[in-house]
Amino acid sequence: MSLLFIIKCQEEKYYLGLAKNFVSIFFKHLENHDNIHWMNIYKPMKLMHIEHFFNLKMLNNCVIYYMYIYGIENVRGGIYSDLILNLNQYDKITKKINEIYNDNV
Repeated sequence: MSLLFIIKCQEEKYYLGLAKNFVSIFFKHLENHDNIHWMNIYKPMKLMHIEHFFNLKMLNNCVIYYMYIYGIENVRGGIYSDLILNLNQYDKITKKINEIYNDNV
């Protein structure tokens, strides 16, 4: 299991990811040593949240939730880390958001 981290970036953008330990969040992600394209464009501003015992499936679910809250165009992470999402990815995300969060609307 890993640590889930949520980084707020410039222009009200967010990046969610997993790290093995707290130190790697700072050195690899906040300073973008992994060269994540999203954080090359939208520089990391602050670490917003850390949660213990996460896996990739849980991360992807959190990314969907953050996309629901902040907008698909403002969040990246997990399997949705491409700088520009293709139409198929966008449709899948929209469908998941509607299934999970908009059923009772």
